[in-house]
Amino acid sequence: PVANYSEALRGGDANSGRGVFYQNAAAQCTRCHAVGGYGADVGPDLTSISNTLSRELLLESMVDPTGRIAPGFGAVTVTLRNGETLRGLLEEESEVSLTIRSGEEQWEIAKSDIENRINAPSAMPPMGDILSRRELRDLVEFMATLDGSD
Repeated sequence: PVANYSEALRGGDANSGRGVFYQNAAAQCTRCHAVGGYGADVGPDLTSISNTLSRELLLESMVDPTGRIAPGFGAVTVTLRNGETLRGLLEEESEVSLTIRSGEEQWEIAKSDIENRINAPSAMPPMGDILSRRELRDLVEFMATLDGSD
């Protein structure tokens, strides 16, 4: 999905993007996300998101929110190569493993042991369906400034 919005990766206006984040009635970003303590904690805090995600991953998170789960904010089901199925909250993800928690149980799973992975649908709607391409580009630019220094 990111390839369809590649023009949104650069050239936006961070101030306009700030307006989209805080004031856009359709996107309603602050209903779930906070920046600098303003907003909600339903989704990940975005105060220093540019330290964690590249522009490409920011855009992917906006246009395909189910494609990438922020640790602690979504459920995942994995089927292992041995046929076992595990379901739970994604606690942590690295290049080589996932940590999933279900109640008191926690599993660290090597990605090489996973046959199939299904991320639970995100409550966040795809922003490409809600925002104009210009608004999306401005929002990416704003998010790229969020390094925790403000």
